[in-house]
Amino acid sequence: MALRILSSVILIPPLLLLLLHGTVTWVFFLLLPISAILLYEWHAMAGHLSWLRLAVAIGIAWFLLLNQWLGSLIPMELPVFLYVMFLFVSIMPQYRDHWQLGMKIGHPLTGIIYCIFPLIMLLEVYHRMGGELILFLLLVIWATDSGALFIGRWLGRRKLAVAISPGKTVAGFWGGLACGGIVGMVAASPLSLPGGWITGGLVGTVLSLLGQLGDLAESMLKREAGVKDSGRLIPGHGGLLDRLDSLLFAAPALYLLLRYWDWHP
Repeated sequence: MALRILSSVILIPPLLLLLLHGTVTWVFFLLLPISAILLYEWHAMAGHLSWLRLAVAIGIAWFLLLNQWLGSLIPMELPVFLYVMFLFVSIMPQYRDHWQLGMKIGHPLTGIIYCIFPLIMLLEVYHRMGGELILFLLLVIWATDSGALFIGRWLGRRKLAVAISPGKTVAGFWGGLACGGIVGMVAASPLSLPGGWITGGLVGTVLSLLGQLGDLAESMLKREAGVKDSGRLIPGHGGLLDRLDSLLFAAPALYLLLRYWDWHP
């Protein structure tokens, strides 16, 4: 626990500085190594890492990020559509069995959709609105993770999904959801988000829910792969995929709020 807190203390301040005072170019160059590490962990979890397939996947990821940085020559509707279809296929067993797509570990296509498309959407959010909305998202996710951890340890008796993640409890789930909603309410006014604290709380709750679903999804991936963590990059946290699993599910929702609801400062 102490190592986990220390890692957060070291990593969070420069991230906040980048979000609030950086530029879209800085964020783009930060996402390049992040995307490569995520894809490496995705392919490595399959247990039969192909460096050629990984190199091709990273090349595609960097091309997509470059396209977004230069002005989205490829319409954003395409990654949004593919991401939604990916989620649909992933939760429908009959499609997973038929197409062997879904959440198949190491599959290059699903790796790009699962790991990279949310980063593209985050880059677009930053490009259009700056870092305030991303900061809001991160605060909600951090509050959710912390609330689920501490409330789950304090009150957790009934398991949430033993077959997927034995450590998660129902109390932790509701505690994380409540903390995410409360932080959304509190953060809405300082970040000048429209709709006041009520809308901030509702959006925070939705993002918190999706973040926890993302956490469960990654736990399912690791269970299928037979690994405890996606990697060992961050002391106390495991791999980068372990740290960003909630973000990968919640980021597309934030983009959709910006795009179709026009929810921004």
